[in-house]
Amino acid sequence: MLSEKIKNIITSKLGIVAPIVMDQLVQEIESELMTESVLINHDNMLTYVRINDILYAERPTRKEIYVITSEGVYQFSDKSIDFIAHLSETFENFHMVDKRLAINIKRIKKYDSNNKVVYFHESADKKYPFTVVSQKTITEVIKPLFGEDFDVRDDSVMYTQIKHRSLLTR
Repeated sequence: MLSEKIKNIITSKLGIVAPIVMDQLVQEIESELMTESVLINHDNMLTYVRINDILYAERPTRKEIYVITSEGVYQFSDKSIDFIAHLSETFENFHMVDKRLAINIKRIKKYDSNNKVVYFHESADKKYPFTVVSQKTITEVIKPLFGEDFDVRDDSVMYTQIKHRSLLTR
């Protein structure tokens, strides 16, 4: 199926291509896709997702891994590898926050150091993909890479711990 799509694109762009050249082109393109893409389940269909399109990958439970792109959420179903660790060990633009989360540093647009949130859209609006990371990630990775200019924290809101017992005994 993918081979046919590739052949159709090549034919539409280049016109008639010798069969042996077409086969070589298709093989090279598929090979490139395989090394820079991951096969993921989406709506019970297998689809390729480019590694650079991944914003972050998370493991909410031991058995589930979700891959988040700006296009949507995909489920990674290969249980034979630790996909979170694989991303951060194989691709330099991924940072492993912890065992359950890897973020694509190159896709971060803004961050909020107070709430430990990284945004993957210029608006820093939570209607677009975002995720919560550790304070250590903000301090040691995000802030040194992006600087204060990308920090959208609201300094007017200060958090203080409430002593529950004193409120209950009044």
